[in-house]
Amino acid sequence: DLRHRQMKITTRIGTKDDIQYLCKFEKQLTETQGFKPKKSEFFEQILDDFQDHAVLYITECELDYIVKSLDEEIHSKKYAKDRDAYNSKVKELERFKELNQKFGSHVVLAAGLFIRFQEKSWDLYTYKNTEFIFLKAIDSLHAFAIEDMKNHGVTFYDMCGFSGSTEKSDPYFGLYDYK
Repeated sequence: DLRHRQMKITTRIGTKDDIQYLCKFEKQLTETQGFKPKKSEFFEQILDDFQDHAVLYITECELDYIVKSLDEEIHSKKYAKDRDAYNSKVKELERFKELNQKFGSHVVLAAGLFIRFQEKSWDLYTYKNTEFIFLKAIDSLHAFAIEDMKNHGVTFYDMCGFSGSTEKSDPYFGLYDYK
């Protein structure tokens, strides 16, 4: 999406060293959902067993770049006639400055482990950094993964089912709605 490109939120193919992010973000989810997180060896074994058929995607950003871009945008004349938009951008800049102070410049936002075989692919495990949920990094991860899968001849992209819940009042409706 355009906003992600402007913020230089990017996705790349990860390595075994990046499994730490899959584990970290899964652990964040387990703290709210109550299931037991897997050890890094579990994910490493999947990469070893499936070799070229397994792929780990990593979505990341540079907070220094976002802060600089927002600062330049605020100091341009873009919002000269729209005080509400100007104030909104100033708040956004402050939020990113705080995140930059807390996490440093380079931040991994999401990680996903997929299997691809012939024309099919499966999203096995995809987790996001809950501190940056507002950036919707999973969308960038899936957009990149879909293009990468197409480049590998994949025509069926399975996001591994859905929650089975179609009622908005159900806590798992969000999963259904997203997929």
